[in-house]
Amino acid sequence: MQRGATAVLAVPSPVATTLWVRRSNVTPALYWWSLPLPLAACADLYATELAGCRALVRPARALGTRAAALGMRDLAPGVGSVHDVPGLLRAVDMGGVGCAIAIFPASRSEKDLERAAQDMRHGLERQGFTMAVVAKGDGGLAHRFAFRVPGKVLLAVEELALERRFGGNLGQVEMAFLQGLGLRPGQRARLTLMLADDNAWLQGMEAGGHRRVRYLESQNGYVGRSEELGLRAAVGERMRDSWHRFPAGALALATLPVFIGAFWARNTRARRHDAAQHSGR
Repeated sequence: MQRGATAVLAVPSPVATTLWVRRSNVTPALYWWSLPLPLAACADLYATELAGCRALVRPARALGTRAAALGMRDLAPGVGSVHDVPGLLRAVDMGGVGCAIAIFPASRSEKDLERAAQDMRHGLERQGFTMAVVAKGDGGLAHRFAFRVPGKVLLAVEELALERRFGGNLGQVEMAFLQGLGLRPGQRARLTLMLADDNAWLQGMEAGGHRRVRYLESQNGYVGRSEELGLRAAVGERMRDSWHRFPAGALALATLPVFIGAFWARNTRARRHDAAQHSGR
């Protein structure tokens, strides 16, 4: 998708957006991205790529009455086929439907799609889709996205960056980024997209939690520059990461000093009361 130069909306103070990336443990070359990007916006962003594509939806019943309007037809038990992929994404977005969507190029034959529909009942990641969307992303986000074509996910990240461009060949930039990130199969990472003035950068924490890495910068592509964090900043980053991964546990940890203080105050009052009673005898 070719995009011309656009006016960048200035941001007066730093704005942070959290997103996640997870490496598949079924197909290690595949990465799942949890992005705060509505599916309707996704349909507009990839309108050129989606033109003429076909989508498989599982479970097909998740679309309910919208299935007829989209012209969906059954290809396998529980799996439906839709020609209007942008319309499908908008319908799922509008209705809050939970389903898995695998999008295939127009070049795929009907027999290929029928075989894919049969296989989709047993898993999604080994299918030859160009793009896939599943419900319930990491970090509480609504969806996870997977792209077979390098660079396509960075179009979405640039959209979240309010049109700030990373520059260069996005396919090469993404490959350098994933190599620098160094996720193992099944591992995930929390990333933060930062906006300030006319700039944007994508950063994350190294596994040890003591160094922050700036992976991507607007106009500079992949940079992979790291900085050592002080103790306070490192603890703050770990608390934020724990909150996103285990909200209940992080809340319990954060409130632990309150309970300790309340217990200490209660015991102090009890000891003073006992001492007063003892001295009054």
